[in-house]
Amino acid sequence: MSAESETSSNVTAEAMNGDGATPLVSVIVPVYGVERYLDACVEGLVGQAYRNLEILLVDDGSPDRCPAMCDAWTARDERIRVIHKANGGLSDARNVGLAKATGDYIYFVDSDDMVERNLIERAMATMRDYDADLVMFQFDTISEDGKPLTSSYKHNHYDDVIIMTPIEAIKAQVKAEIDGYFWSFVAAASIYRNHGFSFPVGRKIEDMARICNVIGESHRVVRIPEALYHYRMRRGSITGDWSMQLTRDWVRATDDRETYIVERFPELKNFMKLQQLIFFVNLDYETIRQSLVAKFSIDPQDADRIRRRIEGLTKDVAGAGDEVPESTQSLLDTMKQTFVEMVEPDVGAEAGQAADGREPDREPGRKREKAYSRKRRRYDFYVAGPFFNPEQVASMERLEHVLDTHGKTMFRPRFASDIAEVGPAGCFDDDVNGICASKAVIANLMDEDSGTMFEIGFAHSLGIPVYAYREGLRDGDSINLMIAQSVRAVFSSSDDLARYLETGEHKDADYAQF
Repeated sequence: MSAESETSSNVTAEAMNGDGATPLVSVIVPVYGVERYLDACVEGLVGQAYRNLEILLVDDGSPDRCPAMCDAWTARDERIRVIHKANGGLSDARNVGLAKATGDYIYFVDSDDMVERNLIERAMATMRDYDADLVMFQFDTISEDGKPLTSSYKHNHYDDVIIMTPIEAIKAQVKAEIDGYFWSFVAAASIYRNHGFSFPVGRKIEDMARICNVIGESHRVVRIPEALYHYRMRRGSITGDWSMQLTRDWVRATDDRETYIVERFPELKNFMKLQQLIFFVNLDYETIRQSLVAKFSIDPQDADRIRRRIEGLTKDVAGAGDEVPESTQSLLDTMKQTFVEMVEPDVGAEAGQAADGREPDREPGRKREKAYSRKRRRYDFYVAGPFFNPEQVASMERLEHVLDTHGKTMFRPRFASDIAEVGPAGCFDDDVNGICASKAVIANLMDEDSGTMFEIGFAHSLGIPVYAYREGLRDGDSINLMIAQSVRAVFSSSDDLARYLETGEHKDADYAQF
């Protein structure tokens, strides 16, 4: 089955190039299994204030009504072209659309998301005003039924127009200040056509693998503080079904990114080595998503490969004379130990032994307990969560009160050690040993503190049951998908938790995952 319609030239937009012509923008929309959302997506595109568009709907062998829906749209708007093809995945569909595109500028849209009617207009006006060839914008999140969700992405943390060189933008992307989404920017078609660009077929995490290839070939990047794209959080998305293969794709994506950057900009070699190391072991969501992989019944060879990768990056960074942040070094020791135990279960049982056999740094006079042992379970719950302001403390006290009144023993890290007495490394060791000595972890998600995120990931990597507590959670609210996939239940109040402890019954709120 194949069908293509001709592209029209309905020109009414104001954004003009130097010779007075209105640039044609190609909008590429891979389509697969989204019949519930497709019409809303396409309606936002055909309703764009900027009219000179060609809209390529690439039907990637969708098994639902999407092929017929795409064909119906060609009768409604002559700017739409439909390409029917055998299923090959998102990257393959994008590549096909890119090969068919004839526009002066390229924009990719995911077919389950929605766009503001002025997205293209604002991007093209910014191109003209700042002599840019790549314009990025902000985005927000919506639920499966289109309701706004609360979210906080570093990508959106700016309030003024930002003008960047390619190197500045690449550094920001590698440091996660710019997210790796192709739908978050419009770029000149020449960037793609003149540099042999293509997405990696047969893999996921394709955006991260290639976004710096586009940024690096631009001449000026401009970021505008306007939320023009609505990213839909839904079950069944690419990252919703986590697996060891997906983790390998994350690793390959970061490798691809590093290879391009170092070859294109050799002066960034040392920067990339340090960032790659931090990327693997830093206390952040990326660590949980890409490094704490024991939850996947990981093959020992995979564990050993990741361990060796971390060791190699550590040597590269040391050889370049760069200093590894203290928090990263502390976590690095723990990560190494975790992977060693996956490959050699008997290794690491001796007290005071880190992955490389040395005694990790600790304040003098403090006796180190058995290093990260997973054998003893002295506490019913390790209670994780922030306690930096009165509101957070009050929430933690309500959580702890429920556990206490139900006879549960607790390891409470906020009372376990004093950083002034034992130092950061001592606190870290005490907390990690507390997790290992607990039958389960319950984490207060208030403010999604980064330390709490690590505690969730670390406990899950060891196979320790994890529960979440988020007061006031309601249907339609959102929770980071790596947290949601790691926990067994999310309690929305102290009464909700008490009921579960008394009856064993619980029903999660219908929250979205992002």
